[in-house]
Amino acid sequence: MDVAMFIPRCYAAPQIDQSASAESNRQQANKNVQNPSGDATEQTHDPRHMGSTYVPLDSWIYPALDRLAALGYADRGFEGMRPWTRMACARMIDKANRARRGFHLPSDEAEDLLSRLEEEFSYETGLRDGERNLNAGLESAYARVVSIGGPALTNSYHFGQTVSYDFGRPFERGTNGQAGGAFRADAGPFALYIRGEYQHAPSAPAPSEAVLDVIALKDEVPIPPDVGIGGINRLRLLDTYIALNLSPVKLSGWQLSVGRQSHSWGPGPGGAFLLSDNAEPIDMVEVVNPEPIRLRLFLKYLGPVRVDHILGRLANRTDHANPWVYGGKITFKPLPCLEIGYARLTTIGGRGGDPFTLHNFILSMFGQTSKREPGDSVPGENNNEMDWTFYVPKVRNYIVLCGEVYAFDSFIAWTRPTAYPYRPGIYITRIPGIPKLDLHIEAANTQAPGWNSGSGGNHGQVVYFNSGYHEANTNNGFLMGNVVGRDGQTIQGWLTYWASPRNTFQLMYKNNFVDPIFIPGGGAWQDYSVGNEFYRQSGFYVKSKLQYEHISHYPLLFNGSQHNVTSIVELGFMPSNRKTSSEKMETNSPKDSFEISKIGFSSRIGACTIIDTKSSNVSCEAEVVSKA
Repeated sequence: MDVAMFIPRCYAAPQIDQSASAESNRQQANKNVQNPSGDATEQTHDPRHMGSTYVPLDSWIYPALDRLAALGYADRGFEGMRPWTRMACARMIDKANRARRGFHLPSDEAEDLLSRLEEEFSYETGLRDGERNLNAGLESAYARVVSIGGPALTNSYHFGQTVSYDFGRPFERGTNGQAGGAFRADAGPFALYIRGEYQHAPSAPAPSEAVLDVIALKDEVPIPPDVGIGGINRLRLLDTYIALNLSPVKLSGWQLSVGRQSHSWGPGPGGAFLLSDNAEPIDMVEVVNPEPIRLRLFLKYLGPVRVDHILGRLANRTDHANPWVYGGKITFKPLPCLEIGYARLTTIGGRGGDPFTLHNFILSMFGQTSKREPGDSVPGENNNEMDWTFYVPKVRNYIVLCGEVYAFDSFIAWTRPTAYPYRPGIYITRIPGIPKLDLHIEAANTQAPGWNSGSGGNHGQVVYFNSGYHEANTNNGFLMGNVVGRDGQTIQGWLTYWASPRNTFQLMYKNNFVDPIFIPGGGAWQDYSVGNEFYRQSGFYVKSKLQYEHISHYPLLFNGSQHNVTSIVELGFMPSNRKTSSEKMETNSPKDSFEISKIGFSSRIGACTIIDTKSSNVSCEAEVVSKA
C-alpha cells in the first residue's frame, strides 16, 4: 500500500518552538480535566522539574530513533551530542505521534518503530502528562563472551584495536568475558543510574624490545619496562551517577549529574574525535540542558540549542597521575535539516603537569598562550572539533551527510583545513527496492599532511599527542576518541537490515592504515564482520558478532600477514516497562471518555474511532493533544 510520508522541510525562516507550545497545551489540558465528581483533579507535576537518567550509548534506542527520523516521522535528536535523557526521547516520540496524526498514516515499518518506542517510554510519557516521578527497577542483566582466536591488536594509542567502542573493557587473545547489569531509579528532581559488571581478560606476554623502543621514541618517554600483562578479574562500574534537575535553584530545564559517564560528541556510528565510548566512562561532574532551549534576540536564528559542560579526572595515566579534563560542547539547529556543533576539551593538572589554576583555566578554555609555558604555549593539552549533520532536502530523506573536523592547536578547526584531521560520512536511509536496508559509510584521517609537509607528515606526534601530556586523549589506557589513532586512516561501512524495530542484521567492512612515518614499516589490516541483535517480547535478548581480521602488513608486530577471528555473544534480559499508552486507554473508566472534533480522518486512529463521519466527531478515551 502506498503511504504518503510526513517529510520535514527545510526553511531558512525562524523555527516555531513546537515542543514548548505542545507542552503548554498538554499542561493546560491536564488542568482542565475533571474527575467524575466534578471537582478538579489532584495537582499535576511539571515534567520540566523532573530528573531523568540517560539512555546508555550501546542501547538499541539510538539506532531506532535515527531510523525513525530517517524515515521522516520523528523529530531529529541532537545526533552529535549523546547521551540523551529518557525524558528527551519521550519528547521526540510525542512529537512523532503528533506529526502522524496531522498527516497521513505512517508506513508499516515506522508504525512498528513508534509502537515499540512508545512501549519503552510509556513511563516517561506519563510523566509528560503530569504523573508523579517515582520509579525504580532493574534495567538490564547480561553476560558476554568475547573470544579472540589469533594475534590481536590491543593498543589503540599506538597500533590499533581488534575490539573497539566497548567502554574500555579489557581484552586479549583468548576468552574474555563480562557479566553485569544496570539499575535505574527516579524520584522527583533526582535520578540514579548504576551499571556494574565483572570483567575477565587473560594474560598476555610483554611486547618485544623493538616495540618498546618505538613506543619510547614516539612518546618521548623512557623505555617502558619489559613486563607482561597479567590476567584481569575485577568488578567494575561503568556508567554510574546521580542526577539532579536544577529547577530548585531556578534553572529549570538544566540537569546536574555527578559520577561516571560516557559521551559521544560527534555524529555517525564511527566514533567521534574527542569523546566516544571507546574508553572507560570518565569520573566527572556534568551540567547539561537535556532538551533544547531557544536564545533571544538575533540569537533566535540559531534555532534550538543544547549545551554540555563537563569537569572530570582521567585514570591510570603514567605521564601525570590523575589529570583533570574539562570541556564543553554547544550544538544548534539553524534549519530543521541542519545541525552544527562545536566542542573543546582540555587535559590539565595532574602530578607534574601544568597547574590547574583559574588563570590557566581561562587561557586554555579560549586557546590563549601563556608566557609561563615553554614556547609560549597554551596551558594543558587542548583539542576541539566542529561537526555537522545535514538531511539533504528534496530527496525524501534518502541521504544524510555528516562530518567532523578536529583541531589540536587552533581555537577553530577551519583555520587550517589541510592541516587537521577530518571524518566525513554519508547515510543512505533506504536502498531502492529494499526499503528495510540502510547503509552508513565513514572515513577518518589523522595524518594531517599539511601540518608539517616539509618532513613528510606529523610522525604521530601531533594528533592525539602533546609534548607535555604524552598520553594525551586516553583514559585507563584506551583512546577516548576515534580508534583511527595518531597517524592513520580508515574507511568503513555498515549495511543494516531492519527485520523489526529491535531485530537487525548487519554487515560491516573496515580498512585500516597506519603511516610508516609514525610506526616503522607502517601497518594495514582489514575487518569483516556480521552482527545480529534479536529481542524477544519476554525481555530476553541475544546480541552476536563474528569478525574476521586480516592483518596484511605490520612488520614491527608480526612476521608476515596474520589473521584473527573474534566472536562476541551477549545474552541478556530487559524487563518490560509499565503499561503502554494503548493499555492505559483500555483501562480508563468509561466516564473518562469524551468527544473531540477531528477534521479530515475517516478511519481508526490509535484508540480514537470516528463515530459520525458527517460531523467528524470522535469518541476517544485518551488525553487530548492539540495539533501543533
